[in-house]
Amino acid sequence: MIDWKAWPTCITYIEAAFSEPLLKRYKECLLAVLTQTDPRVQMPPEDRWLAGIKKICHPYSSFIRQGLISALVKMAVTFPNSSRIVFLISSTVREILINASNKALGERWASLAGWLGDFAEASPDIFLEAAAKLVKDDEACSVLFVKTDNFLFNSSYHCNLLWALERLAWNSNYLSRVVDILALLESLTLR
Repeated sequence: MIDWKAWPTCITYIEAAFSEPLLKRYKECLLAVLTQTDPRVQMPPEDRWLAGIKKICHPYSSFIRQGLISALVKMAVTFPNSSRIVFLISSTVREILINASNKALGERWASLAGWLGDFAEASPDIFLEAAAKLVKDDEACSVLFVKTDNFLFNSSYHCNLLWALERLAWNSNYLSRVVDILALLESLTLR
């Protein structure tokens, strides 16, 4: 077992083991998997509960997506002083959460709804930038507010956005930006 006093030294060696080709491949995997829209999001809200019966599912399992996102958060927390890892994380989160247009952007956020809090923790500044862009676009944001209401359960993707913003609001460095985003959300005119 590694003594906790040795951890800073170990981190240095672990970080050095992340070669540029390895980091590049990891980013490619993240983008390939996490930019895929969940086909259930594109179904009519009243039919989403039938997705499993109709064998409509995301092309990648939730375990794969969760593993990739968890690794991203762990890298952000473990290597906050490594400029190349911080750059990898921020550029990846930017490409995933910002680089899509209108409705596709909303569908991407809805597809990743369960992990928005993890993205917020991995790269808070980029997440807040992306959330501000999202809430300024009525068409993209309206996708998050579609309520699935059926006899089994109710759901709405916007709750995950609110929970992610709540995580960041606890930090006084992000509170004012979170409040600005919440104000923009409140002023939305959704169809």
